[in-house]
Parts: sequence; structure tokens; C-alpha cells
Amino acid sequence: MLTPKQNSPARGGSPRISVVVPTLRRPEALAALLADLARCDPPPHEVVVVDGDRDGSARAPCAEAAIAVRYLAAPPGLTRQRNLGAAAAGGDVVLFVDDDVALAPDTFGLLAEAYRDPAVVGATGRVVGERSQIVPRGSPLRRIIPGGGRQGTFTRYGYPRYVTDVERELDVEHMPGCFLSARRELVLELGFDEALPGYALAEDEDFSCRLAARGRIRYLPAIRVDHKVIPHDYHRSRELSRAAVVNRAYLFRKNFVRTPLARAEFALLVAGLAVHRLAARDLAGARGIVEGAAAVLRSGRVPRPAPAGGASGRPVPVAFVSSHARGGGSEQHLGWLLSALDPGWVRLLVSLEEGALPRQARALGYPSVVIATGNRRRDLVRSAWRLRRALVAARPAVVHANGVKAAAVAGLATVATGIPVLWLKHDFSRDGWVAALLARRCAQVVGVSRAVLGTFDRRLARRLRVVHNGVPPLAVDRDTGRRAARAAFGAPAERLVALVGRLDPDKGQLELVEVAPAVLAALPGTGFLLVGGSDLASPYAQRLRDRIAALGLGEHVRLAAHRADVRSVIAGCDVLVHASVPPPGARDTEGFPLVVLEAMAAGTPVVAYANGGVPELLGDCGRLVARGDRAGLGAAIVEVLGDRTLWERLSAGGRRRVEERFRLADNVAGLVACYRTLVVG
Repeated sequence: MLTPKQNSPARGGSPRISVVVPTLRRPEALAALLADLARCDPPPHEVVVVDGDRDGSARAPCAEAAIAVRYLAAPPGLTRQRNLGAAAAGGDVVLFVDDDVALAPDTFGLLAEAYRDPAVVGATGRVVGERSQIVPRGSPLRRIIPGGGRQGTFTRYGYPRYVTDVERELDVEHMPGCFLSARRELVLELGFDEALPGYALAEDEDFSCRLAARGRIRYLPAIRVDHKVIPHDYHRSRELSRAAVVNRAYLFRKNFVRTPLARAEFALLVAGLAVHRLAARDLAGARGIVEGAAAVLRSGRVPRPAPAGGASGRPVPVAFVSSHARGGGSEQHLGWLLSALDPGWVRLLVSLEEGALPRQARALGYPSVVIATGNRRRDLVRSAWRLRRALVAARPAVVHANGVKAAAVAGLATVATGIPVLWLKHDFSRDGWVAALLARRCAQVVGVSRAVLGTFDRRLARRLRVVHNGVPPLAVDRDTGRRAARAAFGAPAERLVALVGRLDPDKGQLELVEVAPAVLAALPGTGFLLVGGSDLASPYAQRLRDRIAALGLGEHVRLAAHRADVRSVIAGCDVLVHASVPPPGARDTEGFPLVVLEAMAAGTPVVAYANGGVPELLGDCGRLVARGDRAGLGAAIVEVLGDRTLWERLSAGGRRRVEERFRLADNVAGLVACYRTLVVG
């Protein structure tokens, strides 16, 4: 669907429609098409002819046309010519037409009307005339092709269900290549797959399939397109039949979830094609079908073309599955990632609990599903079945499992589908044999730090990657931050020490409370702010209050609920303390805490326990003490607050370290590279 990031040029007016015509040694047909375009009222915005003939046979018709034509010479190849034409076009919408079609004068008025709806991303018309199909429209084989469903859509194994109610306007999932249009920004983003060689078979269905995931494609019967289909030498039965099987297997594996049922139905289609050719006494065609099937079986895995390099290349559609949704660090990171990615990367968000994250995804315009999941085995299995159905419908190329529960559910859901799972491992949950078992089910395990991957042995080394978390730029100055921090504290304070995190024994609020008297003895007038309590009436919150009262700290320590301006509060404090302690039996708790990153980015010095990935993150830009060393924690706080030169050095060093190593843009680029690796191989 179109998201808020895709502002359509068509809104508020009529779109400019560019026509792109790939051609190869058919000057007479091209001249007739250009004459039709000259008679159109309204006319197209521009016409771009992309000639694949090295001898330039299309130059003369272009020069003699009664309409202005841009002529481009290109290497032969339909997908390549279309991509080059779209890149050269300047309209809001690109219409691709074959050189052997005839168009009515009202074509562009009707097409422009459809694109005034901002939800429409593609449109086609009613094509009349012969078409070269591996299963002709009138063939009895069409009645027994497996995988019934709504006309204009795809079967589960990627074969098109053609429109039969040709007089009715409707939404479809595929368009014929002889008359195919789409918004230009999406054409440039998605592109035609140049791995399909020559004058490709089903490249129009591949493009349409990917486009349909981004919005509505309209079938417009009022637009009549006469397709003459001039015969070509490359339509020899054996070659065409072989290419039909090979290309469709490639596109099936590329765009559809390869469940056992879908694989079986694809095999039935291929067998039916062979029988159909034999029944028609087309022995060459039957031989081509068999040769194509043999080539597919030999290949095992159809290689995919490498997309354009870097994070700016063509998107890989990803389904994101999140263990949690209530605002913890892993969900906050995923929210930043969703906001930073271009829309083509996000096919679906599935949250295993209700909360802020799915609401954020919906606000961004992304499809979002909540599959509430408990911690019992039967809950995981039940949710995996529901997730499997969602993935089959969404057809992502990769599943990004955000957290250990998401990895467990996604690992079960993708069995025998061919969809690779990337597990983004944020912490040390379920380390040991459970984590090792999950890692073997995932195609790739990405750790937010080296520390969180320490549970895995060398046998899994090839699946492991480290992509450090990153933070978006902080748009607040220190004076604004100080006002926010003092407002949160609610009382005068010469210096303010903060600990930000949910109210939980693991997060170390009690550690800071216990060292507060020693800090106050050295630096009177210091305030201590504990931010992030979602339940200030919880037993742990009451335990904290009791201890604060027992130590006589009522005027110096404040508990505050979670704040929307928490990044400003962090920027306005003098020191951020991170004192997490693992529960009994756990090795560590903190994989790569975002709150430490946010403090460093804001220039707030950090004093922390050397826990998990914190040393990897903080480096020498803060003060680290041994976990549980309360005396050392208090002394480090006093040292940083009492030495202005040290404070300024740590503040500047933290900012510099984040800018050099931990920007959100770097994190996004690293994950994008991982997604590409999984689909390209």
C-alpha cells in the first residue's frame, strides 16, 4: 500500500503519463503505434522508445512520427529496456506498451482518472487479441489447473488467474506486459528483473506481483487495447515451453511461499503442461516442458540476481515479527527501523502481543497483525500456525524475528516454506541449548553486540553476524533538556543523576538508591531521578519507596512514570547511571542498551556496571565498574560529577563515538545488507 512516505504526484491534479515502448526490429509496427499515440486526446506527457536493435531500425519511425519521441539505444533484453526507459521518463506514471498494440484515442484520459486515487499504484486495460501463453485461454487444461481463487489474482504457486468477467472493473494482482502502467517512483524502486533473459516470459507478472503488495492495481475494461502479437522466431514451441517452466519456477521461488501444497500444485501444473502438449501432438513443446523441469530439479535452488548495491538498492520485502510491543529497547529499536526503511522493505509487521508497536506500524501505513502468544509450548505452536498463514498471504522474501520468542514462532511457521529467518538477538534470554536449537533453524543470527553471540559455538559461526544498534539524531539542546529533566524531578537540584528503565529489579534502581547516601555525602544537593515506571503501584515500586524512606532520601530521590520526552530528560541530566543486575541463574541482562546510546548521543556521561554488551558500547567514553560493586558505582558518580574537565571529555567522547560507530543509518545499512545476503545467497 502507499504509505505516508510515498507522496503521489497525482494528488490534486491529473498525473503526467510517460509512455515507454521497448522495441526490436519491428519498425512498421512501431510506426503504427506512434500514429495511434499522436491521435490520443489528451496526449501522453512524453513517448520514450527504447530500441534494442544495434542497427537502429527504430530511428526512422521515431523521426517521422507526428508526436515528439525520445529515442534511446539499448542492449537487447525486454526487462533491461523497460528499466532504462523508466529511468529516462519524467512523468508521474509510466505506461509500458508493446510495439504491436493499437490504442484508442481516450486511453490516457481514462488512465489518468484511475490514478487520481492515491491508493492506485498500477492500472491496465482490456487486452483483445491473440496472446502467447503456455496455457491458452480456451484450453480445457485451464479448468483443471490447481489452486482456484478470485480472478485477477495469483495461485499459491504463482500462476495467474486471468480475468474472466472482462466487462467489470476490479482490483487485480497482475497486468499483461503489452499494456502495463505504474507510478514511476515504484517502477524505479521495484524494477523489472533483469535475471530473466532475452525477451522474457512472465516478467510482467513478476513486476505486477511485487507492485500489488504496495497498493491497488486496477483493471479498467473501458480501456481497450488491441494486441496484434507479431510472431517471433523465439516463440518456437520447444524453447518457449522450456523457458516457461524455468522462468515460472524462478518466479515461484522468488515471490511465493513454497509450502508443500504449493510445491505439489506447481508440479501438477508442469505435469499437466506436458500432457497438454502431447495431447496437441506438440512433441517439441512436450520435450521443452521436460527439459525445463529437469533444469529446475538440477538447479535445486534458483539463484536470484544481485540487487543494486548498498542500502539504496531495490528493496527486499521483509515480514517483521516482534516478541514484544510495549516499549522496551528491542521494540524501540524496531520502531526506529520501520520508520527509517523505505516502504518497499516492510511487507508486514506481526506482533506477538498488543501494544504501541503495531499501532506505530499502522500509523506508518504498514500492514500489522497481532498474534497474542503465551509462553507455553502449545501457545507457540498455535501462534506459529497463524503466523504461517499470514506469511503465505504476504509472501515476504525474509522474516526478521525480533527477539527469542519471535525466533521460536517464526522458526516453526516457516518450516518447508523456503522463507529464510533472520533472528535479531538483543539479549541473553534462553541462552544455552535453546538458543543453539533456534539458531540452527534460522538462516542468520544477528547479534546487537558480540556479547550476545557468546553462547554459540564455532559450528554456528557462519550464521552469525554483529550489527550494532544505532540511534537517530537527537533534536534537542542541553538547555531544553535541563528544563525537561528538572520538570521531571519536580524540585530544585544542583546536579541530577538519572536511571531510565522499566521498574524491575533487573534494571538496578535499587542499586542507585543504595549508593545515593554516599554521593550526597560528597556532593550535597544532588538529585536522583528514576524514570520509566509503567506501574508506580507495583510491589517493586513500593519496595523502592520503603527503602528510600528508610535511608532518609525522600527529598533527593524521585520515581517518575515513563515520559514521552525521555530523550530530552536524558540530555538534561548530569550523569546517566546504568546499573542492571541479572536475575539469579542468568549470565547477563544487557545486550546493547539503547538508553546508554541515547545518553552518549546527547553528551550525558554514563556510569555503568560492566554488564553484557555495555563495555563494547561505552568504550572509554564513560565509567565502568564491576557488576554489583556499589561502592565503586558511587565513587564513579562522584568522580564524574566533581571533575568538570573529566565530565566534558566524557561528554564529547560519547557524542563522537555514537557519530562514528552507532548511527541509526549505519544500523539500517547493516541489516539491509543481511536481508540482501539471505535472498541473493
